[in-house]
Amino acid sequence: MVAKTVFPVLLLFTAALMSLPNFVHASPSIGLDGVGKPSWMCCGSQPNSELLSTNNGNDVIILIIECGYTGCNGNVSSINDSSGLSYTQRTSYSPASKLWEYYAIAPTPLQSDSISVQFSGQNAPGSMLVFAVKGINTATIFDPNPSLPASTPCRSADGYFGQNDCTISAGTSS
Repeated sequence: MVAKTVFPVLLLFTAALMSLPNFVHASPSIGLDGVGKPSWMCCGSQPNSELLSTNNGNDVIILIIECGYTGCNGNVSSINDSSGLSYTQRTSYSPASKLWEYYAIAPTPLQSDSISVQFSGQNAPGSMLVFAVKGINTATIFDPNPSLPASTPCRSADGYFGQNDCTISAGTSS
């Protein structure tokens, strides 16, 4: 009688174990989590400012700043963030125009975070673009390959002005 009772119980436990779901932890996919919007619609010179909202924490915030003409003698003098993020300069480029890239890590989702850039110099109105990327390992944000960031000349037919078409290809080091 005991054998008749034990066998169905063992069969029930075995069936339960085989039907348990297998949980797989998947890393979140890398993607765009937010794009800054100008905090005013037109025609201000200082400071440049954008509002950024995101849905995820641990986003990498990328800030691109430019002073895009040859007569620009300005530099970035400060970056202010209403959420208290601290920006680190990653790169700059300035043979014909000035371009800077900064980044910060947002530990929590952002709600209308105001990011403003102040320029120094007489001819320095500048402009900016800010966006958030989700799913990046914040311990190693950028590819450690020392050849990146890379640049390529991009000149129009007359050498300076007009529409420019360029192609740059990049890959990861791993």
